[in-house]
Amino acid sequence: MITSGLLILAVAVSVRGTPVMQLPPMPLDTGDKNAVIVTVETFWRQPYWKSRKLENLTLFYSYDVKEAEHCDGKLFSTEFIIDAPPTLTCISRIPIEMSRDELETNELENEKSIEVQFDREIFHSASEVTFFVRVRVHQINGSSLFDQLESSKLRYRLSDRGEWIAFPSAYQIVPLIAGVVVFIIALVTYIVVFFSRTKRQNYDSVAKITSSVNHSE
Repeated sequence: MITSGLLILAVAVSVRGTPVMQLPPMPLDTGDKNAVIVTVETFWRQPYWKSRKLENLTLFYSYDVKEAEHCDGKLFSTEFIIDAPPTLTCISRIPIEMSRDELETNELENEKSIEVQFDREIFHSASEVTFFVRVRVHQINGSSLFDQLESSKLRYRLSDRGEWIAFPSAYQIVPLIAGVVVFIIALVTYIVVFFSRTKRQNYDSVAKITSSVNHSE
């Protein structure tokens, strides 16, 4: 018991003495109604991060898909309900370049964030996309050890952008046009048949009247 207590105390002191590192900032939604755009803050230019060696800054985005071929990254399957179809989640990534060049930094000193734009079609029928960034931070003591730091997650709701959902995608246009063409053909056929029947009925009525007049004479 004493040995266990001393071990727990030593671990607690060790953890307490280790400085807690800041996390990279969460990607932000620009609020654009016509495109899927998120911004990544250039946090590596801030004094806190300049003193650290950063590598492999990556923007991740995940969304649910109905078909495996709709995923352009890694596909994960999760079963929430027994005997129900599994939920397919696609996770993709985009590397973000962290420029530390002095001349380039001076030219872009007013640039506080980087915009990343996505084509709405890559998300197919997903109603929400989750964005977050991850970066590798080497420890200050010069060792080969490093930490993988991950930001908070941005839940980007596509269903709130009605302007996108309202427009049919490319694979929906062909059936839509085909349906319209079939409807027009059916309507024209009905009109032709209707007027043909009406015209025939008029001819029959005139013939009957003529026949009645001839008999009366």
